[in-house]
Amino acid sequence: MKNKNLENAIYSVLGVLILFALIMAGNIISGSLHIRKDMTENKIYTLTDGTKNILNGLDTPVTMKFYYSRSSKDMPVFLKSYATRIEDLLEEYKQIAGDKIILNKYDPKPFSDAEDAANLDGISGQLLNTGNRIYLGLAISCLDETVTLPFLSIDRENLLEYDLSRAVTSVYDTSKSIIGVMSGHAVTGEKPNQQMMMQGQQPKRAWMFVEELKKDYEVQDIALNTEQINDDISLLLIVHPKGIEDQTLFAIDQFILKGGKVISFIDPSSYVDQMSQSKNPMMRYQKPDNSSSLGKLIAAWGLEFTSGKIATDMNFASRMRTPQRESTFPGILSLTTDAFDDKDVTTNALESMQLIHCGAFSGTPIKGLTKEILLKTTEESQLVNKALAGRGDQIFKDFVSSGKEYALAVRLTGKFKTAFPEGKPVKEDDKNKKESEKSDMSYLKESKKNSAVVLIGDSDLLYDSFCVQVQNILGQKIVIPRNDNLNFLQNIVEHISGNSDLIGIRCRETARRPLKELDKRRMQAEKKYKNEINDLEKELNEVNRRLNEMQRKKSKTQQFILSAEQQEEIKVANQKKVEFRKKIKKIKKELRRDIESLQNSFKIFNIACMPGIIALFGLSLALYKRKRSKRK
Repeated sequence: MKNKNLENAIYSVLGVLILFALIMAGNIISGSLHIRKDMTENKIYTLTDGTKNILNGLDTPVTMKFYYSRSSKDMPVFLKSYATRIEDLLEEYKQIAGDKIILNKYDPKPFSDAEDAANLDGISGQLLNTGNRIYLGLAISCLDETVTLPFLSIDRENLLEYDLSRAVTSVYDTSKSIIGVMSGHAVTGEKPNQQMMMQGQQPKRAWMFVEELKKDYEVQDIALNTEQINDDISLLLIVHPKGIEDQTLFAIDQFILKGGKVISFIDPSSYVDQMSQSKNPMMRYQKPDNSSSLGKLIAAWGLEFTSGKIATDMNFASRMRTPQRESTFPGILSLTTDAFDDKDVTTNALESMQLIHCGAFSGTPIKGLTKEILLKTTEESQLVNKALAGRGDQIFKDFVSSGKEYALAVRLTGKFKTAFPEGKPVKEDDKNKKESEKSDMSYLKESKKNSAVVLIGDSDLLYDSFCVQVQNILGQKIVIPRNDNLNFLQNIVEHISGNSDLIGIRCRETARRPLKELDKRRMQAEKKYKNEINDLEKELNEVNRRLNEMQRKKSKTQQFILSAEQQEEIKVANQKKVEFRKKIKKIKKELRRDIESLQNSFKIFNIACMPGIIALFGLSLALYKRKRSKRK
């Protein structure tokens, strides 16, 4: 009996060892052949169809030079793991493209030929505290064109495939469309003038979205008072056109009727513009105007823009923590997937955006135009006066749901009609000129072919502080997206420009999964919290009203003496305030307890689920074998 038990034990151990060996051999073979099985729900570790389309369309070899300090002891462990994932991705590129991708790998050791090659390709390496340099970069070239990715930061891992595919596209297809940028802000930067140099001032650099567009397009700055838009411009990007005149609107109108495309970010209350005005001492005594619109054009297309109101939404309200407390701002919208059109290629893979004091669009477009809503609020929303834009607590307290969804961004497609049926408008200074000089009658009244216009009710979303975070990692400036604001812009640009392959690559799913149930619980508690505040404030206002009424009935000689009745009222008011603070603490405590309980449930489930399944499988197998052995 003992020998039989020993024999069974030996067979069990041998079976486990053989299974372990088979698993290890499978991993080694699949690793050497770069065979991977993506088990994630949305295939986030599989090359997108956009990348496959780009690679299958290559007819000229593209060379990829991967520089990685493989043998360096100074290479951080997390970067070594990341470098392995990069290599796997590059091998997949080569497998799909075949001989159209030439992949060369280099280990730039100090004073080696590989290090010299890296420096020639623009990859200088990152200097460490030890004085040594590490390399983790890529140079992609085709014929005479080369694009260098000097340092592949792990913070941009979710954009790695997009960066690689965009670089391949850039070296393979060197023709660039021209994008005109018109703005009330200095979004394209400022050139240094003599006065600035004398005062030691630094010129303003271009906004990050312009820098990103320059990687794929030729960007031209167009003055906000222009009266002519060149025909070589394929796309006009308008950002906060504050104070735009009719002559420029006419130029935009004719540009669209000729087949040009327009993307316009307008704003009922631009936070960036407001901050600029507050820094200008000349604006202190003037009534600030920080709104922008396309006026007559929008009206001619059959739409309306809430230029005097901003959209608020309790489901998308941003929560910001200060040293004193956490506040809710319903006018600063942190959009989630519920806000995006999941059927549109430009928005179906977006996950988050942030809009600051955004306006809304309404109305039915004229005959010949089709309207598509790209961004929208939920029904838990309300339009409020833009004068309350910076008063989040007031908006939160007085919030009343409209039960409507408001369009925050729309796309119009089709054949447009002119907003100026009488021709080019005449400036005030030109009214005394001869009739023949007043207006140019050679203008279009209707477009002959389809065009497209995208309208977005917020311009602040493109400001660097609201869309990107710039970090200095190992001496290299790395741009890390805060949200999908720039992705949204680039999706629209690429969709209108015709290169839709890059959209699916940049907007691919990530492994991040928001806990929507937590947000739902928090919103429910905040509603209760808001109702408690409003009810208590009504009672306190009634107490203050009675105090003021009693004060007015006193004579002038008694106004500074508190009566017994007033003292009692003050005592009641103070008791109400104490009750108020207790209720707030109780609600926050209940909210925190619910959230922590839900988080702990998720943690326990995630940690115990798989071991539990394996344990149940093992117990079931053991019971089965035991019953089987008894039968024998």
